[in-house]
Amino acid sequence: MFNSRLAILVAAATLTCSAFAADEPPGFTINPGIGMTEFDSSTQLDEDSHWSLGFGYRFDNPWALELNYASVDTNSKPTGLGVDVDYLTLGGLYHLPSQSSWKPFLSLGLGERGIDASGASSEDSVVELGAGLKYLLSAK
Repeated sequence: MFNSRLAILVAAATLTCSAFAADEPPGFTINPGIGMTEFDSSTQLDEDSHWSLGFGYRFDNPWALELNYASVDTNSKPTGLGVDVDYLTLGGLYHLPSQSSWKPFLSLGLGERGIDASGASSEDSVVELGAGLKYLLSAK
């Protein structure tokens, strides 16, 4: 059974380390990032920052695919105990027009989420919706 969860701004403020110029031609990318994760109300988890690492491919158009791993160390709202949340997703990115090294994008992905709280763990499927900003660190 597909149990979707919405994680907003999963890819927010993503910094990109890629070998592409400002016009970003097609090719493979490596994308380390930081961002914020907001959990839906049913998880009863606090919003918190995350780090991520993505491997992707930018097509010769505004679209890209990315396999992304993200990790969030957060707390349970009812108890305040620490909770580790890990995501593995495959997503589509749509790059908005930009003439600079800053590249805004929107993303939508599907994947799996693992939650570990004091030795009790669970897994479920997720739908991720994100918005972010990449900065190209190097030119071709």
